[in-house]
Amino acid sequence: MKIKHLPWVIFLMAVLACRFSASDSTPAPAADRTPAINGATPESAPLDADANLTILADPGGRVAWLFSQNLIAFDKPDSDGYYDIYSMELDGSAKTCLTCSSTLRLHNGDPAWHPSGEYIAFSARDESLGEPPALPGNFSSFPGTGVHNNIWVMAANGGQYWQITRVEDGHGTLHPIFSPDGKKLLWSEIVTPGRTLGGSWTLKIADFSIENGDAVVSNIRTMTPLYLRFYGSHEFSADGKFITFAGIKDGGNLLDLEIYTTDLISGETIQLTNSQAWDEHPHYTPDGKSIIWVSSMD
Repeated sequence: MKIKHLPWVIFLMAVLACRFSASDSTPAPAADRTPAINGATPESAPLDADANLTILADPGGRVAWLFSQNLIAFDKPDSDGYYDIYSMELDGSAKTCLTCSSTLRLHNGDPAWHPSGEYIAFSARDESLGEPPALPGNFSSFPGTGVHNNIWVMAANGGQYWQITRVEDGHGTLHPIFSPDGKKLLWSEIVTPGRTLGGSWTLKIADFSIENGDAVVSNIRTMTPLYLRFYGSHEFSADGKFITFAGIKDGGNLLDLEIYTTDLISGETIQLTNSQAWDEHPHYTPDGKSIIWVSSMD
C-alpha cells in the first residue's frame, strides 16, 4: 500500500526506544531508555532493499491493522475528492467502503480498530462548521490534519455511527486510538485555534464502553506532557501503561516533530528523538521493546 500524506520522502526505521525487563515488563530506568540509534542514518539502521513489497491499494493511507482477524482499515480519496474509509483482507481482497453510504459527506479517515474487531474509531469533518480557517482550501481538514474534524465510532460493517466529540469553529481532533483492552480511547484535540499548526493541542483520554447498544465515552481527561504546542496521539503499549505520541514544542514548526512516550501511571514523559527531521507516527513492535516510526531524515 502506498501511503500518501505529504510530499516529503519518508522511510520507516526501527529504534530501541523502551527496554522492558523479561520478568515483569517494568520499564528500565530513564537513563537506559535513551534511543539507541537517535539520529540514525540508513547506514546505521539499514533497511532490506530486497524486501518483497505488494501494493494493496493505490491510493490508500492511514492504515489500521487488526492483527487478530487479519483485517486492514484505511482511507482513500474518492472521485468527489473527499476521503472515505475502507476495509479489506490482508491480501487486499474484499475491499469494502464503510462510510460511502453514511450521512458524513466530507472527509472520513484515520481509522483505528477496537480490539474486538466490532468497532472502528475515525475522524470526520464537521460539515456545519464550514471551511477550516487554519490552512488554504480544505487541506487542513484532511484526515491526519484534523481542523473541524470530530471523533466518531462506527460498527465494523459501517452500519451504525456514534459521534464522540463536538468541536467548535476553529477546533478539531486527530488520531483516535483504542487501548489494547478496548476500555479507553485516546485522541488529540485543538484547545486554542490558530493558523500555526491549527492552534494549540492537547491529548485527550476517556473511558470507552458500549451501553444499551451505543458507543459511550466518559471520564474525559486532558493531558499536556511537557506542555508542547502540538500533540499527535498514536498508540498504547500492549499492557496499556504507556502511550506514544508525536509532538512539537512551543515555537516549533512541522519539521520539529519529535517522538515521545508517556507513562500513564506516573506521568513520566521521555523524548525519544531529537533531530532536524519530521518524525511522526510511532508504533510499538509486538514485544514492546522497540518503536517504528516515519521520518524525513536524509
